[in-house]
Amino acid sequence: MQAKRQESFRKLRNTVIPAMKAFDNTDNPTQGISGPGALKQPGLATFTYPNESGPKQAPRNSHRSPKSEESGNGNVPYKPGSGNRRSLVERSKQRQEKLGGGGMISVGAMSVPSLSTLPDSLLLEILAWLPPRDRVGGARVCKRWRRLVRDKFLWRHLDLTSYKVSSKVLWYLLRNYLRGTVQTLKAQGSLHSIRKQDVFTPALMQALGKQCPNLHNLCLTRTDLRPLPYDFLPSSLTTLELSFCEIPSVWFQVPGAAPACKDFPRIQHLIIQNVPAFSNQHLFNISRQGTLKTLVLSKTFRVTDVGIQTAAPHLGGLEHLTLLHTQIGNSAMHFIGRHMKCLRSLHLGGTDFLTDVGLPSLASLPVLEDLCLDSFSKLSPEAIVALAQALPRLKRLDLGSTGSDDTVLHRIHAALPNCAVATLASTTSSTNSSIGS
Repeated sequence: MQAKRQESFRKLRNTVIPAMKAFDNTDNPTQGISGPGALKQPGLATFTYPNESGPKQAPRNSHRSPKSEESGNGNVPYKPGSGNRRSLVERSKQRQEKLGGGGMISVGAMSVPSLSTLPDSLLLEILAWLPPRDRVGGARVCKRWRRLVRDKFLWRHLDLTSYKVSSKVLWYLLRNYLRGTVQTLKAQGSLHSIRKQDVFTPALMQALGKQCPNLHNLCLTRTDLRPLPYDFLPSSLTTLELSFCEIPSVWFQVPGAAPACKDFPRIQHLIIQNVPAFSNQHLFNISRQGTLKTLVLSKTFRVTDVGIQTAAPHLGGLEHLTLLHTQIGNSAMHFIGRHMKCLRSLHLGGTDFLTDVGLPSLASLPVLEDLCLDSFSKLSPEAIVALAQALPRLKRLDLGSTGSDDTVLHRIHAALPNCAVATLASTTSSTNSSIGS
């Protein structure tokens, strides 16, 4: 058995070795025979056959080193000191090769469009959803994006309330993006910060008025406006909203010829929330302009019945009135019903001075459609029903927490079949049911 095995090995050796010698003498760079019975070739290991002198060769698995050979995709792995790091130019060329014509990225048999293939109108819609800070950063991407970011469509309504901006930032935005385009500007100052600084300076307000003739809505939060004269506001303003702000005592005061003067804004919608300095004198000054359509006063504790009495004769064109957490009572209801005949919406709440005595005065409002009486503990259901029945165009009655009793609510529903009655309890239950579904 051993003799047969040795004979087969000799035949294999006599057949393979001459063939390898002939191949080595032509184009094979492999080293030829070295020693009796030995064959050097990559991928073969040297061993000795039984009872044979000299080494023999047997095939073995080839293990290729990734550090010394190229990978299958043609990329040479980086080895420190080898000098085979790819440059940025080579990487960009490979990325360009992956892109099809016109910025189409090939994924298998499909072509997915990139942002560069989208039209300008669609890119503008996408940029409009970005916050202002990211939108300004997008101008650094390329020349096309810089041109799109400067488009007037993106800067018509600017909301900066989530940022603590400075006057320097506002000047930059005005010079580069807002000129002649902005219609609504919302911003917050640094009233309650440690480092107080004037954000809306007189010079900035004058520049806004001159360079932004379409600026109609201005909403300011936590801003100190005491150094700012009222005539420095943009004359194009029609809506002014102040929240947690400080204002000077002479604000809203205009000369007798103010309606014809172009230097003063003609405010039509005034919203004052948590402005402790707002008083009866401010209300009288703004009402004298005769342009108010909407007036919202919330947590302005210096406004009393006297302020409503002096301002009501000048508020004949007022359509929406909201008085929350003010010092008004029955006397104010008398002047509201007497002078404000154009009221379509009236919201009252947060005061303990209004009783059943003052409600009948509101029955003289001929076009009132929406009435809200919230947080009045001294109002009886009979007085509320009598007032609602006396209003010919009333469509909605919101009682808030006033009509929290189910018995009172049923009585009001039965007396007002053509009027939608809402309470805080009904609104909360409908919200919970919608969340649960």
